[in-house]
Amino acid sequence: VTQISADLSNNVALQSEAGAVADREERSRERLKQASRRSRRQCKIQILTLRSQAQLVQKDMNQAKRMLDLAGKCKQGASFLQKTGSSRSSVQRLHDSGQRLGSALA
Repeated sequence: VTQISADLSNNVALQSEAGAVADREERSRERLKQASRRSRRQCKIQILTLRSQAQLVQKDMNQAKRMLDLAGKCKQGASFLQKTGSSRSSVQRLHDSGQRLGSALA
């Protein structure tokens, strides 16, 4: 009887300890779930931020491309003006020299 009583007492203690372990495990699982939810939420926020930044980068790239295109057109225009300017000055010099020659012959 004493042995049975000791075994019962030991069994009750083990059951109590097992219950405490189960409670700790449950709390631990709940903390892990909460941490997982927080991490998931943070990841979603980061993804949205990165998408937004990617859109801004794309807009900047498009604007830079337009600016480069415009710069190329300006360069072409400047080159054209230089060519036509030198052609005009050549024509002007030719005209002046023709007038001087005409004056000298007259």
